[in-house]
Amino acid sequence: MAKIEKRAITTPKVEAKWIYLDAPNTRFSDEGGYEITLLFDPSNEEHKKFLDEIEVIEQELRNELTKSLPATKRKLLSHEPFVKEDLDAEGNETGFLKIKAKSKYPPLVFDAKLNQIKPPSNLANGTVVKARLALAPVMVGKKVYITCYLQAVQLIEVHTFEETDPTALGFTPEEGFVVEEEIDLNDADF
Repeated sequence: MAKIEKRAITTPKVEAKWIYLDAPNTRFSDEGGYEITLLFDPSNEEHKKFLDEIEVIEQELRNELTKSLPATKRKLLSHEPFVKEDLDAEGNETGFLKIKAKSKYPPLVFDAKLNQIKPPSNLANGTVVKARLALAPVMVGKKVYITCYLQAVQLIEVHTFEETDPTALGFTPEEGFVVEEEIDLNDADF
C-alpha cells in the first residue's frame, strides 16, 4: 500500500481542554505525548464550515487508503468516527463536538500576535486557541480511522490554573466565614 500524504488544516478559534503543550501527558504511557482536545460548537457558522471541510477530507483520505482493496473487503471495513460528541464527567453530551490531536514531538506555540513562545505549563480548560492539524488515515485490522497530529497552536485567550480572582472561578460573596487576616496566595501550599 502506497504511503498517503497527511492533509494539513488550521482550525478556527475554539475552546480547548486537556491541554499538554509544555510537556507530554504520561498518564497512559511512560513516553506520553503532547495533546489537546478541541471543542467545536455546531451552531457556530465558522465551526460548522470547518467541520464540513473536515468531513470531506476525512472521506477523501479513507477512499485513498482503501481504493486498492477489492470491493468485497471494502464492504467489511468499519469506520471509527473522527469527530466525536463531547461528554461531561457524568457521560452526558455537552452539545459540543470534539477532535483530539496529538504528537510525539512538542508543537510550535505562538501567542495571539504570532510570536513564537514557550507554552505556559498551567493552561486550563477553556483556553481559546487555533490549531494546525495534520490528518492521516490508518487501517488496523478491519477498522479505518483518521489520526489527527498536532503541529502548532496559537494561544488566543489563555486561562490558567493560577487564576486567583474568585469571581473568575464562579464565586460570589456570601454571608458566613471571614478571615481576619488576608492570605497571600503566592505563599500558600496547595
